[in-house]
Amino acid sequence: MSVDTGNYSGVLESNVQTVAFRELPWKRAFHFYRYLTWPCVAYWLIGIAVLLAYKPALMNDFMLDVANFFIGSMIMISAAGMIFVLNHVIRERPASPFSSIWKALRREHLRNDNLPFILIPWVLLAISITVFVKLKVVIPLVNPFWADTLAHDLDLILHFGTHPWEWLAPYTNHYNVAFWLHRNYYVWFPCIYITFYWQVCTVQNPKLRLQFIMAFIGAWVLIGSGMATALSSVGPIFYDRIPEGNATTYAVPLAFLQSMNAVEPLLTLEIREQLWNSYQGIVENRYVRGISAMPSMHVAMAFLLVLLGWNKSRFAFVTYSIFALAIAIASVSLLWHYAVDGYVSIIAVALIWWGAGKLAEKAVASDPVFSKQ
Repeated sequence: MSVDTGNYSGVLESNVQTVAFRELPWKRAFHFYRYLTWPCVAYWLIGIAVLLAYKPALMNDFMLDVANFFIGSMIMISAAGMIFVLNHVIRERPASPFSSIWKALRREHLRNDNLPFILIPWVLLAISITVFVKLKVVIPLVNPFWADTLAHDLDLILHFGTHPWEWLAPYTNHYNVAFWLHRNYYVWFPCIYITFYWQVCTVQNPKLRLQFIMAFIGAWVLIGSGMATALSSVGPIFYDRIPEGNATTYAVPLAFLQSMNAVEPLLTLEIREQLWNSYQGIVENRYVRGISAMPSMHVAMAFLLVLLGWNKSRFAFVTYSIFALAIAIASVSLLWHYAVDGYVSIIAVALIWWGAGKLAEKAVASDPVFSKQ
């Protein structure tokens, strides 16, 4: 396991005095992110064309959704900042905490010469996620759901004729365990975004930083939009509601979820109904819509954190691995995904990570500052 010890804070400009916005190294930053920027722009253009062709009404609130993403991301950035503050105070025990924290932030993250390297991927992610969320709604219009039978059959083949949920049931069908898995599944959102903004702001190891940013956004584009459209499916939780499915295959795990819901309302079952109502056109919830099972973005992004942790530290690797394992188990036991959805995601993320690493090496080698590290 490699450890992230590279720190180019001494290589970057040491001046942290306020400078004009236009004087920041924008040209260098745009060149550094060129392998990410142009694919993102292509994704936006293709995505908007698809939306206009299949459901143009989704474009009406496009800029509002981008703005909402920025507002939500500020919460995630603040959470990442609080983790930094706590770590700094515990480690340094400064006599003047506020002054020390601000100086450390300016030195380690909010440097003048680092600001363009923060803002560019932040904007790229905001627009890409907005396009992704809207494209998810039109997946069944572009390619009607078809892959559920394939995923269901592959699950049985790969698990020797037994459903994966049956393998997990002896361990997960206990209320305390099940409720923990359920809650952890929805901690996924802040966890992946806090990690993203941590890496966006870091001044350590520019190659790893860019590799993670490219893989993070690339996974949403290639897996979340591309592969999800090609492998259009609803997942086990809706298997009783599609023509090729039936009400008995997943009746036992669904009954367990309903028994949990009787003890404490489950967000899973609430979201299930909201997604289905949105799909049926009964209720249009602009925040909960778009059904897609294969591949699993939950497993994909959790595994991406594991790859980052491997290159950061033993603690990060072990922590992210436990988190990813819990996400993978919950994705099956909560019936959001077939097990094969997760397997496909892991393979796809590994390939994206490898490709992003190759491009990141080229970007770093061509940068006049980072290449001197």
